[in-house]
Formats: sequence, C-alpha cells, structure tokens
Amino acid sequence: PPIEIRTALGESGVEWAKGEEITILRPRDGSIDLIHAPDEIQIDIDDFNKRVIVPAYNRAVCAELAKHIDPSAPGKTLVFCVNDRHADDVVGELQRAFAARYGACGHDVVIKITGKSDNDPEQLIRHFKNETNPRVAVTVDLLTTGIDVPQIVNLVFLRRVRSRILYDQMVGRATRLCEDIGKRWFRIFDPVGLYDVLQDYTDMRPVVSDLQTTFARLIDALDRALAKAQPDDARQELCEQLQAKLQRVRRSFRQAEEDRFLQLSGHAPIELIRRMADWTPAEALDWWREHETLAAWLDQPRKGRGEGPVLLISDHEDTVAEVVSHFGPKQQGAAAYLA
Repeated sequence: PPIEIRTALGESGVEWAKGEEITILRPRDGSIDLIHAPDEIQIDIDDFNKRVIVPAYNRAVCAELAKHIDPSAPGKTLVFCVNDRHADDVVGELQRAFAARYGACGHDVVIKITGKSDNDPEQLIRHFKNETNPRVAVTVDLLTTGIDVPQIVNLVFLRRVRSRILYDQMVGRATRLCEDIGKRWFRIFDPVGLYDVLQDYTDMRPVVSDLQTTFARLIDALDRALAKAQPDDARQELCEQLQAKLQRVRRSFRQAEEDRFLQLSGHAPIELIRRMADWTPAEALDWWREHETLAAWLDQPRKGRGEGPVLLISDHEDTVAEVVSHFGPKQQGAAAYLA
C-alpha cells in the first residue's frame, strides 16, 4: 500500500495574520523582499511550492524519505515535483538527508532530470537507467519522454495529480519487472494527500468553451477532462483553446513581454504555439503544470505583467506527524500494475 507521510504543515497549511511580515521571492529577478500581509492568508498543501515555498515541509518530508530509502540499496527512485524550482530544492534536501543518515554520498546520487537540467535530459535518463548512479531522479516532466527504467522501485509524489489517466502514466514508470535486482514490487510514497483528490474515471462533467476564460481555468479543465476520461475530441478542443488563446495574447505583446515570455517558458511565443500543435492532451497538461508561473503571468491584466507574480516564503517550522500505510478507496496495489 502507499506510504503516506503526513506533516503538521501538510495537515494545517501555512497561514499569516493580517499585518504579519512575510518574505517574498520575485521570480523575475530572484530578489527577496519583505511585505506585510494585507489580510489573513491561508494556503493549503495544494499550493505548496506553487504559491508558497515551504522549506521546512520539504526538509521534513525528505528526512522521512531517507528513513525508508537507502541510496546504496538496489533499485532506483523517481520523485515527481511541482516545478523546476521545487525540483532543485528537493535535490538539495535529499542530498542532505541521505548524508545525515548514511554518511557522505556522491553528488551524483541524487540529480534533477527536467527540461531545464544543465545536461541533456536524454543523456541523464540513460545514465539513470544504465549506471549505478544516479540512484534518485527528481523530475517534473519525465512523463512525456517514454522513460523505461525497470530498476525503479520507489515512486515519490511531491505534487498532487487529479487526473487518473495522468496518475496511471506516472505509476507506469515503475511497473516493469527487473530480474537483475529481484524486483517483485514497488513502493509509492505520498506526502501530499494524492489520493484525497484523485478523480475516478467515471466522475465526469461537460467541458464548457469560454473565449474569456483564463489560462489557469483552461488548464484545470484539461486536467478534469483527462481525469474523467472525456472523449478525445473534448480533450483536443481544450488543447486547441489553449493554443488559440496564446495566439491571441501573443499578438499584443510588446518586446518586454516577448522577453519575459521567453524567460518563463524557454520558448519564443510563436515557437511554443507551433510545438503545442504536436502535443497530446497529456503532454500539454504536463507542460503547462510545470509552467504554472507562465500561466499566472499571462492571466494578469496587461499593466501588471511587468513584474510577474511573487512567491511567498514560509518560515514556519514543520515536523512529521505520522506515517501510515494503507489502501484507500481510490488506491490499487502495486501488483495491479506490475507486468
């Protein structure tokens, strides 16, 4: 059964009282500033490492993971994060947690493999599959690479996924048997309450087209369409709406906005629009979930796009409250997937 890691902040969320001082990060230039909360702010685990960076939560979870995952033992571990910045944080926390528990580990035991990795992601994947190290790959977007690493024995979900189809694709990374290490099972670690929000295949709602809808709402609608097994044409229509909306917004860009778009996405607007035409709905959802900062920036009123959204930084302490292992109503055992 999945191993649920529950922390105090994960259960309660993080909150600031009105007027309380908050540290913020400006992603545009990496600067740190202090503000005072204009009102009471409460953010739950759904937005951890999206709207708010929670170092103590990441640290507590990684320390607990180190109790269960020995980096010198046979098998590999794949960790799914919210975005590239979150992946960087988790790599550092896991390296420190492993060193504290098992002694000094090589710098290549835990690595990040995303589209923004310093080295070629395909080369990193080959190393992950064929070499002793890395033992742990921390990623956001490996779903679309067709990664096949039979040695994966641990999956760690540090991001919530509502789509059952997307979830099955993620779990599929660990379903291969591996005689070389005697693999007969794999483990799922769930620190984010994944199964509380995972949709059933049959939980369906109609998709509504709205030319005035935001990027965030279109992305959520695509997530629901995949989760609820809506017809292929409904999912494709949402992808086309995203593409068309981006095309409309692009036409009004000034040079500063073109530059900011490139910084947030890694692509010029017209290049991304062309790439989107070749994506499957699952690939589109995966990309936009990794680039939620871009979607938030695009959804801002034009006059507010100059700076872009800020991220709150929590200085709250966190500890692991309990670790439980059981099957919930939306969970299946690993044996249901192994092949």
